[in-house]
Amino acid sequence: MSAQAATSSLNLIAGPQLIGAFFNWALLGVLNIQVYLYHTYFPKDRWPFRLMVFGILVFEWIHTGLVTSGCMSIYVYGFGNVESLTSLHNSWFAVPVMCAFVSVFVQIFFAWRIYMFSRSYWLAGGVVTLSLMQGISAIVAGAMMKPLKSAEDIAHGAIFPAILVWISGAAATDIIIAALMTVLLLKSRNGLPRTEALINRMIELVVETGTLTAGCAVIMLILAKAPQTKNTLLYEALSLTITKVYANTFLTNLNSRAHMQEGLPKVQVSLSRAEATGFSTTRGTISTGSQPNASYELPSYSKGYEVNSFNNEVQKSDADVLAIA
Repeated sequence: MSAQAATSSLNLIAGPQLIGAFFNWALLGVLNIQVYLYHTYFPKDRWPFRLMVFGILVFEWIHTGLVTSGCMSIYVYGFGNVESLTSLHNSWFAVPVMCAFVSVFVQIFFAWRIYMFSRSYWLAGGVVTLSLMQGISAIVAGAMMKPLKSAEDIAHGAIFPAILVWISGAAATDIIIAALMTVLLLKSRNGLPRTEALINRMIELVVETGTLTAGCAVIMLILAKAPQTKNTLLYEALSLTITKVYANTFLTNLNSRAHMQEGLPKVQVSLSRAEATGFSTTRGTISTGSQPNASYELPSYSKGYEVNSFNNEVQKSDADVLAIA
């Protein structure tokens, strides 16, 4: 091998680990901001949510500490040692094992949301089963990775099937969650402009976050096994950050409740009382702020009848969706 080829190969081993550590720290900063915003927006949120938010923050700080410790071993204590570049250090725990805990936690959170929308134990239970399967595979992969001496042994040998089940299972679970949430949200439409706009925003958020986590897992798998990249550590740039992606996905979905209703069409109902007794009709117009006025008729059974039910229905519909969101 020429000196130039050796240098290029060395760059593709050392560089991705350093980039992954940088992105890990960057996403930890994003997570800190998200937790601060959560505390600001929802100081009296349900205590299980608050416990989960601050628990995942502590967990991610520990994860970043382990990643930083590995980088110190490679680029400071073992500077110039080529073997140190390919050694696993604490990656056997920081990558698959810790990612298993975070991914399973976030996926079970979405399984709970699926249950709240569908009231189906089968749908939620299926998601939980798939999530636990990929989480257990990740822990098994971490246990098998610990005795390995070099990262190059990961893509060659008995450990790779466990990694394949872990990463493909995580990606499949994220895609299934995004699909189920989209279908359930579409079914919850009720024809009210505000609620439909709110549901559309929730669908966009679910699809974007689900695609992000699944995409990271798939790209990481391709980089680890593709013939052109399997002898490099390019996949570590993603493997060192994927836990932060899951954690930020969780916080993004919680914090989105604070801005979900901004800019939605406003509903105004103007009514005129019918000066009659017995059955009559009350006429008026509905203005949604984004569509032309629509005429309607509402039945009235008494002279002093006042209609606030439409606005109440809009508010109740929005509250129902956001309560689960």
